[in-house]
Amino acid sequence: MADAFYLFEDEGWKRLLPLTHLRPASELRCGCFTLRERIERALGIGHLKILARAYLAPVTDLAHAKNLVEGNIYLNARLLAFSRDELLNLGKGEMLLAEDEVAAFRPASPSEIRIPFTAAFLRTQKASYKTKESTAKLVRHPWDLIAESPALLAHDFSLLRPQVLGFIDPAVKVYGDKRALFVGQNSRIEAFSILHLEGPVYIGENVRVGGFSTIAGPCYIGDGTVVDGGKLSESSFGPQCRLGGEIECSIFQGYSNKRHEGFLGHSVIGEWVNLGAGTTNSDLKNNYSEIKVQLGRNTISSGMLKLGCFMGDHTKTGIGTLINTGSYFGVFCNVLGGKLSPKYIPSFSWDTGEVLAEYEVSKAVETARVVMARRGVDVTPELERLFREVFVRTKGERVP
Repeated sequence: MADAFYLFEDEGWKRLLPLTHLRPASELRCGCFTLRERIERALGIGHLKILARAYLAPVTDLAHAKNLVEGNIYLNARLLAFSRDELLNLGKGEMLLAEDEVAAFRPASPSEIRIPFTAAFLRTQKASYKTKESTAKLVRHPWDLIAESPALLAHDFSLLRPQVLGFIDPAVKVYGDKRALFVGQNSRIEAFSILHLEGPVYIGENVRVGGFSTIAGPCYIGDGTVVDGGKLSESSFGPQCRLGGEIECSIFQGYSNKRHEGFLGHSVIGEWVNLGAGTTNSDLKNNYSEIKVQLGRNTISSGMLKLGCFMGDHTKTGIGTLINTGSYFGVFCNVLGGKLSPKYIPSFSWDTGEVLAEYEVSKAVETARVVMARRGVDVTPELERLFREVFVRTKGERVP
């Protein structure tokens, strides 16, 4: 048995942008949990520390190389699925691979660890370790979260105890096996809502599902979220979201709003995002062909027939915004409504309708301060420094 487990973040976080600008890969949500939470549950351990980018210290519990000891096992922060036995039986000087990427390893000595975990460092490690291909899965692109989430929602629910602790109005219609339903304390499902339990539905604590809402499982709704007459299916919502309209097979990290009419499908939304009334995305091309995604200056084939958009934290859309298939909006973007938006909008950009202008970081921070205060969250000096750091690091994205 290992003395301790640590997560490490390799350069794969760059392929998960814009979702990883303001968090390590381990904090991405898929199914009922974040990647880190799922690992902690599977191993039966407490909060895992991570070896990651130093500038993320305000938002995560970083480990430091000087505190590492012999016998630790290091797990890739992008680890989505794995065999517990494979990890626990990992010997010193052994490494598990997932399609030739490093999924986990156990060094012979803590002096072998070098932060950050660059591609060059991991290549050197692979050459000196006894390696074996494993059953593990790593998240390689944002759309992997969408592809894997429905199955993980069902799997994760099997780890939880189905029960109803909140209030369900007698006029709520439930189709399916009620053993596939969890309703947390102080939550309310109001009259004339419909629950389809072909897949499990998990509703956290202090959630309000307003009348005439429809929720089709598998679906996870995090604590403090409000559903206002929405139609939700095969989706995962973190805490404190405000939801309405139609949302299908999507993931919200948390603290984001899509309260009004409009469709969102096969998309991943960061935190503190606000989608204006009528915002709608396409997730299927008219010719049913594979969807391509622009990531920076590169275009990548997703292998997906259905794929919507990826939005970084603190991005806002105006009323009537139309979003194309495979769109990428960075962090702190303002997107003009009433037209088809560009497929690629770099971080800290303001879509004027004609050109993309740089969003002044001081104004972005002040808006974040107002928005976050509405949910009782402060922009600390450390968090502001992180915002400003990411502004500088994404400068190259905005250069024409």
